[in-house]
Amino acid sequence: MRLQSKLILLISSLLILILFLVGYLFQQLMTATLKEQMGEKALILAKAMAADHEIRAAFSHPEPQQLFNPLPKKQEEGRVLNLLLSGT
Repeated sequence: MRLQSKLILLISSLLILILFLVGYLFQQLMTATLKEQMGEKALILAKAMAADHEIRAAFSHPEPQQLFNPLPKKQEEGRVLNLLLSGT
């Protein structure tokens, strides 16, 4: 094998290795950033829920979903029917 061929092979291999490393580091950075953002959003939501007395009281209710959704069922069914009939 000639020297030129060996150098081309070596440089190509190093380039591919560097690209894989950069991709891996970018993926790790994005994962860490996403986890941090999700944690911050969860903390903000938890603080907001803890500050609202009605929400805290609803969790002591046997069926809290009824307290969180005050919209009457008939109105919701009417909206669904309107959406289906209008096609939008």
